[in-house]
Amino acid sequence: MSLLQQQEFDLEGAANYLDCNASDVLFALHKGSLRLAISTEGLDFDYAVLLDDLPAIVQMRINGLLPKGSDIEKPPALDSKPASSFRPQYIYLSHQFRELVIHSDIGEVVQVFESFAGSKLTVWLHAEYGSGHLKRLFLCVEDSWISHTALTKEELDRFKGSSVGSTERVQEEVPSLLSEPFKLPKKADEVAEAMVAYGNRFYAERGFAPTVKDLQGYMIETGGRDLQMRYDLRGKDFNFGDKPVSKRAFSDRYKTYRV
Repeated sequence: MSLLQQQEFDLEGAANYLDCNASDVLFALHKGSLRLAISTEGLDFDYAVLLDDLPAIVQMRINGLLPKGSDIEKPPALDSKPASSFRPQYIYLSHQFRELVIHSDIGEVVQVFESFAGSKLTVWLHAEYGSGHLKRLFLCVEDSWISHTALTKEELDRFKGSSVGSTERVQEEVPSLLSEPFKLPKKADEVAEAMVAYGNRFYAERGFAPTVKDLQGYMIETGGRDLQMRYDLRGKDFNFGDKPVSKRAFSDRYKTYRV
């Protein structure tokens, strides 16, 4: 038996570790109950600094930059390496930035991350004469997963409460997470992920599974902007961004994902 425990998991591995379904894990990610992590092993950076530990002027500049990384030719800089700098094993993607990346057609440049404890965190590269400049990472969706990310054991343990020897956290935070009415197919596109996530959210909020029409209305009402979803009266299609889904196709998908 190996003495080394696995520290990083993909979607299926995380589901097995939590003893649930892949759609349950995606639902927890969508709600922000779970975070994706980026391993710093092999990452081109020199040190990390909590955002609150940076000089006020540097914090203001970082907070003033757009998520897409405007003014990228002049990244925020430090005159010297802060005494509180450190090298974490993982940096975490906040729920806010995960949603930006998921719903971006071209990806996003991310410059503020989170520590395991949830504090805002920045990563830096050495520059001349002991100074440093901000490191940014470009993340995009590849094969229905955000590039360079994984689910860590420590994050899964935090989520299920095993770090304190209890499973009550899961039951309190996500009631009925393991018995959701919608499940993802093995090969899921963004439309499938959205339908399953919003179908399960509807169930969690109202206590019963939505009908096809319920789900259509709920997705447009609560997620239309984030999903770029609208109904085309002329073509009688639901459009997810530039991807049309006919009423019949939506209904067929519903039947496929419904348990």
